[in-house]
Amino acid sequence: MMRLYPDSGHPNGIGMAPWFFIQDDRLFPDVGHPEGKGTAAWFSLREGKVYPEPALAQGAGGTAWFRVQNHKLYTEAGHPDGPGGTPWYVIR
Repeated sequence: MMRLYPDSGHPNGIGMAPWFFIQDDRLFPDVGHPEGKGTAAWFSLREGKVYPEPALAQGAGGTAWFRVQNHKLYTEAGHPDGPGGTPWYVIR
């Protein structure tokens, strides 16, 4: 199972515990997430982009929050913090 770990661009800095796990192209909060492991997907992965799902506190949206590039997630225009050039998450 692939997991997402906070990387250098994440507001909390690099993390050793996974914040999300990927199952069936959906991202679920994992044991390292501040809100704990969850059963509802917060994001969905489609064609190299990550979109918010209804279970996310900010709600679902049609604009991507992240793009996947070289096993890292970078914020996109749809993210509340806007687009960025430093990875928020690394996929391992």
